[in-house]
Amino acid sequence: MVLWILVAIVTHINVKLGCKQKGLDNNYSTPRGSVVSLQDKIKKEEQNHGKCLKVIEDLMWQHKQEERELKRTEGDIVKNQQIVRHTLRDYEHAINKKKMAEAKKLSHSLDKYSVTTRSCA
Repeated sequence: MVLWILVAIVTHINVKLGCKQKGLDNNYSTPRGSVVSLQDKIKKEEQNHGKCLKVIEDLMWQHKQEERELKRTEGDIVKNQQIVRHTLRDYEHAINKKKMAEAKKLSHSLDKYSVTTRSCA
């Protein structure tokens, strides 16, 4: 995955800045120039290469920052999920307590009713 992202970034940069990859440059078949022209060409390629590296570093830094932000967001989501689960558990316990109290109250009332009906009969 990371390799795919890096390849996409490098391809994007190459297209944007006009960087040339080895094997794709057709200048190898041109006749040799003078030393001065070669030095100028080397300087230009070094500058171009420096620009490409700078852009790659900037993009990688940006992606790293985005990953950090996503991890923070993911952590916040997990924390909120835990809070929701805990609250839901508390509500379930409260509901069960109320059900048990009502069931006990009903049972007690039924016992009283059955005792009074037996004593009257």
